[in-house]
Amino acid sequence: PLRPWASTTSILRSSETPNVSPLAGALFVLSTTAVALLSPTGTKSLANINDLRKKFGAWLSGGTFALGLAISGMTKNSKVHDFLCLSGFSHQSYDPTLMTVMGSGILASALAYQLIPGFSSLSPKSKLLLKSPLSLPDGNFDGVPTNRTIDLQLLAGTTIFGLGWGITGICPGPALYAAAAGVVDAIVAWIPAFCVGSYVGMGVKEALFGGGGGTKKSKTI
Repeated sequence: PLRPWASTTSILRSSETPNVSPLAGALFVLSTTAVALLSPTGTKSLANINDLRKKFGAWLSGGTFALGLAISGMTKNSKVHDFLCLSGFSHQSYDPTLMTVMGSGILASALAYQLIPGFSSLSPKSKLLLKSPLSLPDGNFDGVPTNRTIDLQLLAGTTIFGLGWGITGICPGPALYAAAAGVVDAIVAWIPAFCVGSYVGMGVKEALFGGGGGTKKSKTI
């Protein structure tokens, strides 16, 4: 049953070198950097310090993530398709490397959570515990996710995301990496479609689930 699907999507798994424009990549990086630098900052000194810490944390996290994508080869959409296409088992072409990257990410996250009070198995008095994440003021852990609810809104969003990821073989992280590297298809096709999809998705979320401040409540599973 998977053979027709594999044949139809074979063009997406092409290993041919993509059309790359260094100029387009430079313009994309400059435009996104300008948006980040021109974002409003607080007027108080403490607010400015916290804003700088957030930007430094974002820079460090983004740089590390991009480096990991490049080294692992996860910027190639063929990696995703060769992982999701189970027919590769019979053709001896199945690529499990994506699972290794996922496992490494989960392990790193699990170890990092051991440094956060309330999430760690260490003693509450341990000196290894952090006062706060790098990008937040001391004692502030508001950025740590605590929601464990599995509802229809979550399931709908993850299903749509999975469909898009599986069809194109690329998700937001590798897409931004590709755009910054000057891959023309990512700049002129994926990024605009991502922006439009995000806008439409927010409207659908507001209509079906009431958004963040609506009165509608999604059913909990």
